Amino acid sequence: MIKLFVYIICLATFVASQTATFERKVERNAIVSAHDAKVRVQLPDSVQYVGADRWNLYDIADCELHAFVDADAKKNVQRLYWVQFEGYLPSKPDLRHQYDSPRHTTIGGLDFYVDTWVRPKDAETQRVRTASTSKS
Repeated sequence: MIKLFVYIICLATFVASQTATFERKVERNAIVSAHDAKVRVQLPDSVQYVGADRWNLYDIADCELHAFVDADAKKNVQRLYWVQFEGYLPSKPDLRHQYDSPRHTTIGGLDFYVDTWVRPKDAETQRVRTASTSKS
């Protein structure tokens, strides 16, 4: 199931990358963002970059996703790393997130909500939110 999901992401990002312009830069196993937040996201040395996508989410937010995988010797995906940046469109300056979490962290001077779930390899997939900004 994960292999199929990663294949679909790769295919979609290949097609999307033909026209999309990405604001973040990928340097081997890291993503460098110069703004919103100014941050370097460093992933394990073992990951492979599989691509990116950028889209307009419900005419509200600009979304940029970067995907990495950690695969075994047989090229079976063991871990998927999904790093997503979102920002409200300039045409929606009054919008704010109404989501909260008991855990927060500060990255690049911005406050982020932190929600993570861990599950066994064969467990049913559930929605995972790792960090979403509380300030735009």
